[in-house]
Amino acid sequence: HYPYPADEAAMIALAPLFEGAHDFTAFAAADAERDKRPNSKVRRIFSSALWSEQDRLVYRVRGRGFLKHMVRNMVGTLLEAGKGNLDGDALRVLLTGNGKCGPTAPASGLFLVKVEYPVSYVPSTDTANADNTNCAGESAADPGHGDECRRP
Repeated sequence: HYPYPADEAAMIALAPLFEGAHDFTAFAAADAERDKRPNSKVRRIFSSALWSEQDRLVYRVRGRGFLKHMVRNMVGTLLEAGKGNLDGDALRVLLTGNGKCGPTAPASGLFLVKVEYPVSYVPSTDTANADNTNCAGESAADPGHGDECRRP
């Protein structure tokens, strides 16, 4: 729930900018244990879309792994765009790993729709590389990417 006026058109226009492989360092929550590891914070987003549905905004994102609070920070950043505090150029800078994203959106109203794995997926006990070994999806907005991942 966001009780203030927002420029929905600006938010909708910026959502697809998350698509592709980007450095999401600016969107990752601090995680002392994981930050000790030399893992990259580059993630691939297959689809990112925001739209208005009845009296609410719906945001769906599908990607190959997510960082802690990454999607909540993406939503908070889109809200900053809706308030007029962020434009496409500023978002592109954030997606290079520089700067700090918008505020973390509350978890209420956000939920995981499904998780997909490659057809040949074999569960790994290597937790150091777990973020890069599966196709975790926050939601499935674009079923056209089914060639890369399948449901278990």
